[in-house]
Amino acid sequence: MTAPPPPPQQFGSQPAGAQQFGAQPFGAQPGVPGEPGAPRSSRGGFFGALFDLRFERFITLRFAAVIYVICIVVAILSWLGTILSAILAATAQSALMSYASYYSGIDAGMGAGGVIMILAAILLGWIPSLLMVMCSRIVLEFIVASVRTATNTQTLVDRGVL
Repeated sequence: MTAPPPPPQQFGSQPAGAQQFGAQPFGAQPGVPGEPGAPRSSRGGFFGALFDLRFERFITLRFAAVIYVICIVVAILSWLGTILSAILAATAQSALMSYASYYSGIDAGMGAGGVIMILAAILLGWIPSLLMVMCSRIVLEFIVASVRTATNTQTLVDRGVL
């Protein structure tokens, strides 16, 4: 016995059992390494990249934001330290003035120097901290741009474009 013939096809229709245009016959196929969307291998993660003696993997891109936040926190602590040191200096000046007035017999008072130091620290002490944040941002942007340039260049070399 023979199998019955397939039903007749209309003009422009696909043959029976054929796949639709663009469908992959064997499911999703992995891309070529280095292509966008291709699976990436971590090969050891952070510590693997940290101790990569050939410098093929970069950790800078992953931790640039963390480093920047640390710089901001250090800048804020620096400003608060400036205010605290101004308060301590004003207190020391006041104590020295009171000792001087006690032993000399002349009432010198606290003076305006301590108040001026504290006000200057509060009103102007943020400027060095802001400059520190700006400089750290510029340096981090330069480093990240350099690493991205190196990564993109390596991708082009791997594809054979360069």
